[in-house]
Amino acid sequence: MADAEIRMIHENAVKRASDDDQIWFRENPGRNFRIRDLMPYEFNGKIDDPPDGYTWRTIIAQISEGARIRLPATLPKETPNEGAQDDELVRIFGQVAPNLLSRLQREP
Repeated sequence: MADAEIRMIHENAVKRASDDDQIWFRENPGRNFRIRDLMPYEFNGKIDDPPDGYTWRTIIAQISEGARIRLPATLPKETPNEGAQDDELVRIFGQVAPNLLSRLQREP
C-alpha cells in the first residue's frame, strides 16, 4: 500500500472512532471516560498482538465537550466495555498514562 492510501485509511478510521465516541458521550451525559474495542487503523503503526488472555481496547477521556483523548490499552478479555463506571475507568486510564492523568486532574 502506498503511504497516501495508508494515511487515508487511518484518517477515515480516526473520523469513524471520533464520531462514535461523540455520539456515546452525547448519549451518556455526565460521563467523562469510555472504553470500547479498538477500531482497525485507529492508531498509527502496527499494534502487536496482545498477551494471551488480553485484548486491545481504546480508553477515551473526555476533557471537555468535544475534546477527547484516545489511548490504546491491553485489558483482560473479561473486562466489559459497557457497564464500567468512570471511577474504574479513571483507574485504568491512570495505569495506561499516569503522567497524563495527573496533568488532567490538575487542570480546572
